[in-house]
Amino acid sequence: VFVCVQNSAWQLRGVDLDLMLLDEAHHYEPHPASGTATTSAETASKQTDQTDASATLGPHAAAVLGLGCKHRIFFSATLVRNEPDFDFGLRAAIRADVIKDYAVMVPIVT
Repeated sequence: VFVCVQNSAWQLRGVDLDLMLLDEAHHYEPHPASGTATTSAETASKQTDQTDASATLGPHAAAVLGLGCKHRIFFSATLVRNEPDFDFGLRAAIRADVIKDYAVMVPIVT
């Protein structure tokens, strides 16, 4: 198991991974060329070429997407340009009893 931030992921070059879990997936979210939304699975399959990824996403994201792995799962609460493959929001998690103990804080500014 390796845990790293995208800026140091280049150090994992040459390591073949079975599964890569990517948090903050909006950092790997390209602009759809057609102007239409894509799913994160389509995005992952389109971003296997590091040169193309570097041009659209920047060098750090390209380094992460260029790592060798069999499966990628992207997590994000803030996708901007694409649609998720699966959406499990806070309300659904509370209704499903996945989240049971929480507090709601409402800031009041005067």
